[in-house]
Amino acid sequence: MTIKCLATGSKGNCYILTSKFGKKLIVDVGIKWETILYNIDNMNDVEGVIISHHHSDHNYKMGKLRVSDCLENSLIPTYYPGNCEIGKLYNLGDFKVIPLECVHNVECYGYLIMVDNKKILFATDTQIIPNINIICDYYMVEVNYDLDILEETMQKMMTDSQEEIPRHIQSVYANHSGLQTVEDYFEYHLKDKKVKGIFTIHASMSGFLNPNKVYERLSKYSDSIVVMEGGLEIEC
Repeated sequence: MTIKCLATGSKGNCYILTSKFGKKLIVDVGIKWETILYNIDNMNDVEGVIISHHHSDHNYKMGKLRVSDCLENSLIPTYYPGNCEIGKLYNLGDFKVIPLECVHNVECYGYLIMVDNKKILFATDTQIIPNINIICDYYMVEVNYDLDILEETMQKMMTDSQEEIPRHIQSVYANHSGLQTVEDYFEYHLKDKKVKGIFTIHASMSGFLNPNKVYERLSKYSDSIVVMEGGLEIEC
């Protein structure tokens, strides 16, 4: 299996998982469909699309239509909040997916993805990582900010200007996973175990995260820690 990151972050999110047989699952479609097509040799290899939620950086909007609206009229099975059920197993060729509940300011799903006898937990734009009773091989989870940096920034703003904290910073804290959230999740679920890989996604573009600290704090839980960037492809 390979995981290719076409884009990650507030400007757009899209990942392509490819099975050992060359079949593909598209995860989030927050960039132009033409860009996604450019990265797929044969559309017949696409087994399905799963979308976390309907914000445009995860489900690209073209006028009044989202990518998901267009895909509903295609032959590609497409799942997103509103047309699939939490906890239900969906078969997509080489891939099996189970939607999981996330906590965001709109309805948002994570997914347990099974392919090539591997399990991947995907979760983004959520206050908490979905609680599942199994240990996965790989984790694609949001680490948007470092709470220490965020609190320091907020404190400085209040000291310097005596103004309210800007809404976008409040939103980061209220609607996204921070490094400490993810670290606590792994400490509780993994304890002294290590998994094959942890790939962090949707990092803040506002300077609220230090990638070096991500590697340092999460290395206890895997020997393969990757802060995902657009264009990166990982062999699993």
